[in-house]
Amino acid sequence: MARSPEEVEAAFAAAVAVIREQLGAAGGEDGGAADAVAARLQRDYDEPPAGLLQALLGRAVSGLEARALLFCPTAEHAKLYPALITMAAQAGHPAQPLLGPLVALAYLVHMCADGHWKKFTKSFCSAGGVTALATLLVHDKMELRGQALHCILGITGCADVNWFEPPVGEEMAAAHRDMLAAGTQNGAPLLAGLLRNGGQGGDLVEFPGSSFECLQLLGFWLSWTRLLYGERVEVEVEDGAEPTAEASEAAGATETKGAAEETTEGPKKVSMPTLKLSPMILQKLDQWCKGRPAVGYACPAPEEEQLAKTLLDDFGKQSGADVVDGQLVAGLDAKDLPAAAQATLSPPVPGEEEEEEAKEPAAPELDAAELAAAAKERGNDKFAAGDLRGAIKDYGEGLAALDGSGDDASADRAHLRALLLTNRATASLALIEDPADDTEAEVLAQSAAADARAALDAEPTYIKASLRLSQALHATGDLSEAALEAQKALDAVADKQGSVYRSLAAWFAKVLAEMKETNAPSGDDAAVEDAPSGAPPRSSAEEALMQEALLLEKLLNRGKSAPAPGGDKAAGDGGSAEDGPPAASSMAPKTVSSLEDIDSDDEGDDGGAYAGG
Repeated sequence: MARSPEEVEAAFAAAVAVIREQLGAAGGEDGGAADAVAARLQRDYDEPPAGLLQALLGRAVSGLEARALLFCPTAEHAKLYPALITMAAQAGHPAQPLLGPLVALAYLVHMCADGHWKKFTKSFCSAGGVTALATLLVHDKMELRGQALHCILGITGCADVNWFEPPVGEEMAAAHRDMLAAGTQNGAPLLAGLLRNGGQGGDLVEFPGSSFECLQLLGFWLSWTRLLYGERVEVEVEDGAEPTAEASEAAGATETKGAAEETTEGPKKVSMPTLKLSPMILQKLDQWCKGRPAVGYACPAPEEEQLAKTLLDDFGKQSGADVVDGQLVAGLDAKDLPAAAQATLSPPVPGEEEEEEAKEPAAPELDAAELAAAAKERGNDKFAAGDLRGAIKDYGEGLAALDGSGDDASADRAHLRALLLTNRATASLALIEDPADDTEAEVLAQSAAADARAALDAEPTYIKASLRLSQALHATGDLSEAALEAQKALDAVADKQGSVYRSLAAWFAKVLAEMKETNAPSGDDAAVEDAPSGAPPRSSAEEALMQEALLLEKLLNRGKSAPAPGGDKAAGDGGSAEDGPPAASSMAPKTVSSLEDIDSDDEGDDGGAYAGG
């Protein structure tokens, strides 16, 4: 349900009060930290980042909704936080200004309020929240590391949820998947971050209490993972002997997996969960027990030292040589490992009722590639209808389906990924023609460049992705790089007489002409070769591009009525290359051979054809 202006205003005032109370108490009489955070939040309230959020979400965002997302988020808004935090944590990403407010508000306000698990935290975790926070455990800023760590501790210690029970409902199952993925997938950011922040050998500067808190969180994750998702083995327990508390709990919580099998005499067999740790973790736990003798480090408190010894003794007995290089843990039950939750943007629909109750059982899942292909077709339909923001959202959903389906490195999967990324870049470039503001135009250009680069990573020979990268760089004002990328694409085309080559050449010539206008002296008859007086010397690459401009001008008969070689328009089927990134109407699909089209059908979409196979 959409928030009213009165609700948002009241939530903002309450958030500032809470932050002043908490940070003021932590900072003593000075209160400087509280004043700084409150001032920053006041700026975000007075000037909400609606344009930035609109570009990131791919849909219209009002100032009221931007304020609501920050200060009184709905459950659906909470699901956006992980993706926004993940993007904002990347150096140079346009979303970077959002990182501080999002994490501070989550830590100090949204995860501290009464009933926060149901109102915010459950939805946050189901959308990849723990993994997003875990990536901040190695951030350069100590305050962000501390806030992320305390958020995760708050999640695992929430009184409203028992993590050690099997999950009930899809949201809780998704939260379990994400908690598990944070320690097992994509570099295990949770475990890696905890090991770097605590104990002897930690390479990050500690903040008060961080070492013990990291050890406590490590102990939680290892025990939780072993209990619910560890491989189970049968062990013999002498008749009359009591199994460990964890063994009893595990047997009770997972009766279907194998309960204790008592025999009439002699030892009885008990089904026990196992988890094997890498030598690196065992060595770290051993160091944790011994204190931190380096200058500025104190020996651990007795509780910290005892916990480290307990974990080492407990898990050291089960660890073995089958923990391969690159893994931090092994011994997980494969059938209990669902796909990880993905931190992807799924914008809420304003006015839509929040779903508080458990949903009906989902229909059988489609194959990830089928879901991605269907999302691509929906995006293409919206693109053709001029709904560019809707198209961007659908292409993103297709990518999320592929990203959440495991490590399938097939050529078909890579090609589909390249198509989705390139089409999203195309829609972003078209949307630059009508941005909400200058900030959105800049974000769209940078997003398009990032998508095009990712498409080329997936399929290096995809010429259309090369063109989109050149156009995105052009939109950012980087003419030299735009020309170089266009030149790379030209060099990769095998048929130098076909329409594809001429389309690329026309775009290349446009960029070179703009470089010429930028660098040439005033006057209509200024030569391309002549640099303006007092201008910095051109690089060898720029000089080569300037010389090539002369050849392309002759090849394409720029500004003359004579047709380009072959009788086709130089810009191809989709519009004039002189117009830069075309608007939605000129970029709508006409023929799959045009470099100005989005890719609509798998048949004929192959970038390999553009590159000569």
